[in-house]
Amino acid sequence: MNFLQGPRKFKRTAVAGEATDHWLFPSDPQQLLKLARGLWIVPAEGGAAGAPAPTRVSGSVLDEQEQLLSAMFASSTIGVGIFDSELRFEKFNDALAAMNGIPAEDLIGRNVLDILGDAAGHIEPIFRRVIATGEPALNQERSFKIATRSDTGHWVCDFFPLKNVNGKVIKVAVIVVEITAQKTQSPTPKPHLVHNEPRHNEIVGESDALGQALSKAKAVAASDATVLILGETGTGKELIARAIHRMSARSEKNFLAINCAAIPAGLLESELFGYEMGAFTGANQQKLGRLELANHGTLFLDEIGEMPLETQPKLLRVLETYEFERLGSTRTLLADIRIIAATNQDLSRRVAESAFRSDLYYRLNVFAITLPALRERKEDIPVLAHYFARKHASRLHKKIDAIDEGMIAALAKYDWPGNIRELENFMERAVILASSPVLQESPGLLP
Repeated sequence: MNFLQGPRKFKRTAVAGEATDHWLFPSDPQQLLKLARGLWIVPAEGGAAGAPAPTRVSGSVLDEQEQLLSAMFASSTIGVGIFDSELRFEKFNDALAAMNGIPAEDLIGRNVLDILGDAAGHIEPIFRRVIATGEPALNQERSFKIATRSDTGHWVCDFFPLKNVNGKVIKVAVIVVEITAQKTQSPTPKPHLVHNEPRHNEIVGESDALGQALSKAKAVAASDATVLILGETGTGKELIARAIHRMSARSEKNFLAINCAAIPAGLLESELFGYEMGAFTGANQQKLGRLELANHGTLFLDEIGEMPLETQPKLLRVLETYEFERLGSTRTLLADIRIIAATNQDLSRRVAESAFRSDLYYRLNVFAITLPALRERKEDIPVLAHYFARKHASRLHKKIDAIDEGMIAALAKYDWPGNIRELENFMERAVILASSPVLQESPGLLP
């Protein structure tokens, strides 16, 4: 979209003897969000990156953009702010200051994570990803409690990278719509709207139980400590492992996952440590193991409780000395990796049954994160249902606009023994069977 064609009306007035352009913006938040996505354009050599060349330029492109941003800041009833690369407030409008519950003069220079408090785990990964990738993050819907407010807010945020002429992200612009009031003021049940734009690789939820797990993940991400993620099958253990990797200093390096239960016992050792040519029958060439391939990055060992007893001492050595040898080799290699393990089993009981080494268990259990079952965080079911409806509607090229209130209520009553994986499968089936843009409860749809 040509950003000069975005606002609905344009008028020209005289200020200090010079003609000045003023832009009038739509007051509807959804229209303003759409418009804003066309405004956050970074000047670069030859014009504005990511947008067609302007058809009319008054002064430089940068001046035009500044006029537009200033008008948006002044006239918008939704929160608009710009943060530096350290996530400190640089510029914001009155609406954003009001949302944070802090006087405007006290916001400049403050780190947004200090204001968010325990809710920082919901937002910081998005900031960091936008800064690292240079890609916007749109329709980020979250519910959390800000440290400076007593209530829990429900928010939809758009994050936009602002780059210099060399393409480096130097600031992040954020547009925030608080929709808590819209939810509490609805007098009659309405379909839950589904955004058309899906999110990928996101941890979705707003419950305190999930928030505690995310806070632990954030706390341990900055270190290289070994992490043990505990939880029933289908609770999202690998998503948490990936989130820890993304928030760590190793985020630019490889994240490799291996399922210890999916690989035959005789092959797991060669998959982990690699082998030399001639190490065994059929070893016709050298092969690097996951430990080498994940060097400087993160290795995720899923279903660690299923690791064969004969392989466990070698993994213990890696955790203690960071040393290993390929099968068939006498040369010792160093492994500069972080190991995150996960299991749905009670490892202490496996130790008591002599099915798991106690020394490995204690070495893995440096920092444990327990993920709640879905039945323990039922307040997350509506937002998860919307996320999966959005995801599968996009993949299946179907138009799904909303989920009926009755279906949401039915989903919340079910215990979901298969947890999030079972809910996703159900929502995929519901999208496939849907005959209208509104997903509705029907007999026999739920188990």
